[in-house]
Amino acid sequence: MLGLCSIAPAVFFRWLTVPVFKRYRPQIWMAWSLQIIGAGLMTTVNENTPTANTVGFCVIYGVGAG
Repeated sequence: MLGLCSIAPAVFFRWLTVPVFKRYRPQIWMAWSLQIIGAGLMTTVNENTPTANTVGFCVIYGVGAG
């Protein structure tokens, strides 16, 4: 669950970039891409996967979800 805490900074970053660039679509595409990649990587996790990999995959997914 520690990796999913990256949602808050990602939301803050996107909240700042939308008014600056006056566009929201690139942020949506980036979020979808990261969430799909993170979910795909999470399917490779099993009982022998190192904790660092699991947390890293959660961070990728969390940034996409944010």
